[in-house]
Amino acid sequence: MTSLTLPSGCVVEFYDSARKLPESRRVEADCYQLIESGVGSSIDDVDRHFDGLLALANADRKDEFMTAINNLRYLFFNLLHKQLSARSLSLACLVATVDGQPWEDWTEEGLERLVKRLSDEGLTDEMVAETLPAVKKN
Repeated sequence: MTSLTLPSGCVVEFYDSARKLPESRRVEADCYQLIESGVGSSIDDVDRHFDGLLALANADRKDEFMTAINNLRYLFFNLLHKQLSARSLSLACLVATVDGQPWEDWTEEGLERLVKRLSDEGLTDEMVAETLPAVKKN
């Protein structure tokens, strides 16, 4: 297990590998990671997508342009109702315990509650950005 102590003193333990998760949760973690890699978590990430779209449009690569537009449309649609980043939700899928108590609500709403709880305990985007690669690399 990998541990992270939040500013409030809350200790979160993560599975060492997504491969140790129940299959349905691993698939969900992979889904959020795919969204994260497709959209990103900042306005700069979104701007890079639009820069790429402009390059395709200016290069008269209509088929690739339309594919990129449709992919981006789908990703944005999936994130419209969320107030949380895909990266944070992906990390939440890897949580084993919070303050020694197993986290057992793996519904979409449960993952959102978990991220909000950890945020209330002091979890920052910087911590997520540092912790997720360390945990998911295994």
